[in-house]
Amino acid sequence: MIKVINIISDTNIGGAGRVLINYLKYCDRNRFENKVLLPRDSKLKEEIEELNISAIELDGMKDKSLDLKAIFQIRDILKNEEPDIVHTHASMSARIAAKSLSIASIYTRHTINNKLPKWQTIFPGKQINGMINSWMSDEIIAVAKAAADQIVSTGVPKKKITVVLNGVEALRRLSET
Repeated sequence: MIKVINIISDTNIGGAGRVLINYLKYCDRNRFENKVLLPRDSKLKEEIEELNISAIELDGMKDKSLDLKAIFQIRDILKNEEPDIVHTHASMSARIAAKSLSIASIYTRHTINNKLPKWQTIFPGKQINGMINSWMSDEIIAVAKAAADQIVSTGVPKKKITVVLNGVEALRRLSET
């Protein structure tokens, strides 16, 4: 059984939360044991627990990718939980914590920024950004080709990125009456 800790910093339920809920709903529970680490009072907690998935609440990282205090809290939780994989949903704090413990990490990029800061796309910022994101993540998932292209534009090697399109549940057929 592969132990996975999914880490998301969202307090509301947006696109990343919906993707996470769908994944948790349909993942192979015979192969993967999932838990979710999220901010205290996140609206995702109830839906996660309805799926009989453990939700671990954290006092930090509310709606922040990088929360320096949260790194140490996440690290302590990861030490205790001993996951095989940390799957971060944009949380840089989680990637730092996982890397510091030599735990494999997957980073999913759920968004496309309409306007990236210029420093991320030109020398030397692009190279530094690409190096950091590459080093902090064993694999990167982009939810669309445009998201992958944008990650590449910030210096991450294309070979590190896999595009996995967001999935949605099939609509149920309505009766004609």
